[in-house]
Amino acid sequence: LTFSAAKKRMANPENFLRELNAFEKSSINEASVAFCEKYYTSKDSFNPDRMRSKSVAAAGMCAWVGNVCKYMRMLQMVQPKRALLAEATEHLNQVNEQLSGVRGGIKELEDRLTVLTEQFQAATKKKGDAQAQADRTMQRAQTAERLFEGLK
Repeated sequence: LTFSAAKKRMANPENFLRELNAFEKSSINEASVAFCEKYYTSKDSFNPDRMRSKSVAAAGMCAWVGNVCKYMRMLQMVQPKRALLAEATEHLNQVNEQLSGVRGGIKELEDRLTVLTEQFQAATKKKGDAQAQADRTMQRAQTAERLFEGLK
């Protein structure tokens, strides 16, 4: 903006303040920030405290420009971290999905193990009962054989 264009924009303070409040800070490009830093914010005279002695409005504008430039520099540092966070979150979601699948598989295996354990215990009991029956039968057979031998 030229100075005369800026004066026209600031002619109505209420509209100008509304424009500043509605200003989309993230829409500023790198070239504008670099220009402001090179020609304004890097100068000792571009200081809100020094400007306040001349004009409270100028001090406010000075602070606003400086803060917008700082915001953009912070945004440049934060954006890669946000991208990494989004990537890490996506990876976490994928891993959690896989983990959920693995946990489902483990649950199925545990259920199957429970069934097999119950079957094994039932078969072991049945085997023990059959062995006990066989032992009793063997004892009866031995007793019968001794009895038979005694009768001869």
